[in-house]
Amino acid sequence: MVAPAVALDFLTRVQSADKTDRTIPDFLIGLKSSKLKSEAGALVEKWLSERKFLWQLAIYEQSSSPIDTGHLKIYTDAALDNKDEMLAVLVFGIAFEASADFVSYLEANVFIPCLDFFIDIHSGKWVNAVWYRKRNWILPHLSETVAERMASTLIYSSKVDIHEEWVLAGLTERYPEIVLKLFSDRIELSDKKDIAPENFEPVPYEFHNLKDAFAPHFDLVAEAARLIHRGSGWHQKEYSARLLHNAFPEFPDALSEYSKRIIAGGEVSDLKFVVKVLREYEGDARMDDVCRDLVEAIPEEDEILTEIRIAIESSGVVSGEFGFVEVYQDRRQRMEAWLTDPRAKVRGFAERFIVELDNAIAAEQKRAEDGIEAMKHTYGDDDTPEETTSDTADPSDQSNPP
Repeated sequence: MVAPAVALDFLTRVQSADKTDRTIPDFLIGLKSSKLKSEAGALVEKWLSERKFLWQLAIYEQSSSPIDTGHLKIYTDAALDNKDEMLAVLVFGIAFEASADFVSYLEANVFIPCLDFFIDIHSGKWVNAVWYRKRNWILPHLSETVAERMASTLIYSSKVDIHEEWVLAGLTERYPEIVLKLFSDRIELSDKKDIAPENFEPVPYEFHNLKDAFAPHFDLVAEAARLIHRGSGWHQKEYSARLLHNAFPEFPDALSEYSKRIIAGGEVSDLKFVVKVLREYEGDARMDDVCRDLVEAIPEEDEILTEIRIAIESSGVVSGEFGFVEVYQDRRQRMEAWLTDPRAKVRGFAERFIVELDNAIAAEQKRAEDGIEAMKHTYGDDDTPEETTSDTADPSDQSNPP
């Protein structure tokens, strides 16, 4: 342990320090609880006026309670004047530890200036300095202006990872439209190969925190996804459905009601959107009523009917040699219920689909039996062939995933 007098003497003599050197902030933290507290405070103010050792002082600031918001403005101004992204990110994170009583001051002097800087340099690194700070969670108190800027900084992030989700979930509580616009902008950007970041993923494979945040906002999410699907880009067609499915991974009752309203409107683009969404739910039986309405609304021989068959036929992970046989048998049983539908087009669709399923069942049954015989020939009759597992959701669909 270093004596306070020795620590203060060292600090008054120090001329330079690397950002990785924690000596200055550690000594200041120690002096804060010593008899030399006022002398150390005077040295801090002197360095601030000289804009000296600002990185080290910002590290020290994190231990202060309450946070000195005036100091944060000094760090912010210096970071932006020098285009120092690391310092700007650090100060931005520290500001989240400040009292919500100072939110207006922080917005004007820290958040908005820093966010404008992050937008200019296409950086969302501030998330890593914010997501874990929960002492005084200021996020719910931020204005719409700041929320919009926060979302805008994440447009060019290569991925929306768990940390980004944590922050976006907090924003969604008050500003779900802003978060949905972010994903719309990211999806639109993904169709612009010349400016999209490398390995860009506009929508994650699944949501974690955002599922609960979006739960009260089904209609908002569904409408946002439908409008995205109306865009001309390939990714807009593909990721619009993923966005809605990620927000509501379990087939919700609201999806059936919403889809029926959309189908009644008769817009071809909307019908295609509904089918895209249904395909995300891997043949869930709860989609059947919606599929019947789609079949009735779509002209005979339209290619969308094939998409409907694929949506119904699809499955999740299929296990065992006879896994696909069981899937096709389940779908056939569901189609038999369609044969009593009062609508002729629906019955006709079911009749044709049942013929296809019967052929698929026979083919898969033979393939599985032939496979078992081949394994017996190779390993002997006494050996039980290992069960194979396939996560091929749809054996008839050869399209590339997004």
